[in-house]
Amino acid sequence: MNIKDNLINETLHFSTQYLNASSAIFYWVDIDGQEMNVSETLDLPVGFLQDYNLNMRSLDPMRVSRMLASKDRVGVLSCEAIKHPQMEMASYIGHLGSFGVRDTIDLMFWNEGVAFGGVSFLKTDCDSDLMIAPQQLLSMQKFIEASFVNHPRVKEIMLDVNLTAHGLSSREKAVVRHISSGYSNKDIAEVMSISVGTVKTYVNRIFEKLNVESRTELAAQMLR
Repeated sequence: MNIKDNLINETLHFSTQYLNASSAIFYWVDIDGQEMNVSETLDLPVGFLQDYNLNMRSLDPMRVSRMLASKDRVGVLSCEAIKHPQMEMASYIGHLGSFGVRDTIDLMFWNEGVAFGGVSFLKTDCDSDLMIAPQQLLSMQKFIEASFVNHPRVKEIMLDVNLTAHGLSSREKAVVRHISSGYSNKDIAEVMSISVGTVKTYVNRIFEKLNVESRTELAAQMLR
């Protein structure tokens, strides 16, 4: 397991113990799709994630798209019930109950106004009630959020957001990443299965969109 995985693993173990939760899911946020890309899980009930993706996600009052829209940082299912349609909540709670889950806690992490990841905690009938005040949950969220600011994946997400804001296409963003890794035009052409001429066209467009004049200047901008 590498260093960045260790950070996620330690976060899951520390957080579940602190919240007295049975299991947890750490995910990265897919900004384009407004959904979660699961990175690691801890002691999830067998089949839970598959059932969530098939049957529960659209009913989840704290799913990624909703938390992005509301810019929430903390959500507790038992506190959300009064905000959502009764039938929808009943169906969602029923799905959770089939796995022995009676409450969930969600923390979403942000950097410069961009949501980059989050953790969902599952509490079962065997877990004690949540005895932590909302302000304590927010403090916990901020602590974890700060620990991930320099995480390589967070930097990738922030770079992607920045490049998208400058109008780069997915192919142009791929070229930028290869340039940042020190690839030559020939290397990029081979990796992306395109001609060197096409790579040069992409590079010229990238320079124009990012207002840079050289690969060195581009690399420096990517490190900011």
